[in-house]
Amino acid sequence: MSMNVSNERFDGPFRINLEQQKMRASALLTDIHTSESHAISLFKQYHPNFDNLKSRSGSSHLSAELSDAELVIARELGLADWSELIDHIASMRASYEAIIANESSPDADLTTLHIRCGTDLKSTLPAGGFEGDFLEFSDPYCQGPILQNSDFLTTRAQFLHESYDPLFHDDAVDDSRHEKTCSTTLAYLESAYQALSTAFEAYERIVFWFEHDSYDQLILARLLAHFASHELPKTLEMVSVNHYPGTVRFIGLGQLPPEAIRLL
Repeated sequence: MSMNVSNERFDGPFRINLEQQKMRASALLTDIHTSESHAISLFKQYHPNFDNLKSRSGSSHLSAELSDAELVIARELGLADWSELIDHIASMRASYEAIIANESSPDADLTTLHIRCGTDLKSTLPAGGFEGDFLEFSDPYCQGPILQNSDFLTTRAQFLHESYDPLFHDDAVDDSRHEKTCSTTLAYLESAYQALSTAFEAYERIVFWFEHDSYDQLILARLLAHFASHELPKTLEMVSVNHYPGTVRFIGLGQLPPEAIRLL
């Protein structure tokens, strides 16, 4: 990935800009001193000693200082305090600069396979400097039948085909087209399971990248069950998060820029 520090602004939903947040804290303090309703709402939601600020003031205004406003801003962004915000921004910047400088890959020390229940990290990982291979293992166990018999993959392929293929194709497709797309789904599942079964032989390290929702966690449980009953690679690692500091709500790893993925 080619990134130029002089041409790219270091900001965005998960690229917190320190100068911008300093200005927000100053503006928030001004608003709180004039009892602006949104500022009071933010303080009430994020300041742990909001009631004490009210009682200290002895007036209708909150007795707040800049450090209080900075604390509120930090917590709104998902961090414990202003010091942690500064440290996080510095870590993100260091990760960003490591990518630009083409520093050693985070996974170069061992032959590595990254497993993810989707394709959203397939390009982000290389952009973050990772060199390992990528395996998409996507079978939504939170939906459809789960059978413990020899028809498992066929049953799953039929369910996925019937549930999702109509979303991507015209309803008027003929039977041969339906059979072909179902066969394609089955071939995908067979390929993913085959890659999983031989992963311990081909790779020294396997990394799971998963989130907190049931889609991810049930697939993760299936992968862990597989390795619990099969031979393990030298190293088995997992990155599983349910939040990340930023200006929008964290939904999934695919939202994050390469330097955040590298930092994780």
